[in-house]
Amino acid sequence: MTAPETYLWHIWPARHWPASAEEESSFLADLAAAANMPDQKIARHERGDLTTVLNALRNGMSYEELLRVAPGVVPQRLLSAYRYIDKLRISSLSAFSELLAHPNQHTVHLHATQAAQLLPVPTYRLVAAVSDPGLNLRKTVAAIKESIVTTMEVAAEHEDRLAHADLPAFDAVRLGRSLYDPFAGGVWSLPHYTPPRVGTLVPARVRDLLGERED
Repeated sequence: MTAPETYLWHIWPARHWPASAEEESSFLADLAAAANMPDQKIARHERGDLTTVLNALRNGMSYEELLRVAPGVVPQRLLSAYRYIDKLRISSLSAFSELLAHPNQHTVHLHATQAAQLLPVPTYRLVAAVSDPGLNLRKTVAAIKESIVTTMEVAAEHEDRLAHADLPAFDAVRLGRSLYDPFAGGVWSLPHYTPPRVGTLVPARVRDLLGERED
């Protein structure tokens, strides 16, 4: 039997391919039950708490599995880290949606900076088209929408196969890399991918959402 491949981000003893949407929901539900915090409350936490949550999801771990390898984690801090980055994700997506729906100087002024935290390339394309009369704004909007749809369809196809095809571990790790690979890139790193949940955020987007990159 072929052993699964391992890579630098496979830091946990886990299966080493990303959690599905359903698995992430279960992880979050178990974490919330352990934390026993009011809905939407965000308590004090550190960057390391977010890193722990993201690494667990990127390696396909359940909350129970995480506790076995990192028994000292504090569920309230982990949940707060998840909620905080998710709040930033949703706010940035909302800003981009507003910009895409109403591309004009007013929405650029209000929403472009926040939209660019998660979707810098399509945001800058919109800003350029709004600012430059020589560019066709309508065609730019249509092209961006088409790129988003195409990218999300590819991601959905890969994720569905990973979740339901019952692949050998070796193949599942490789397919997981087609979604998430922080070095070679994957579908989740593509400029028109709109992350629907925290577990699909790649490191560059996390840093941008947190304001950790000066460039």
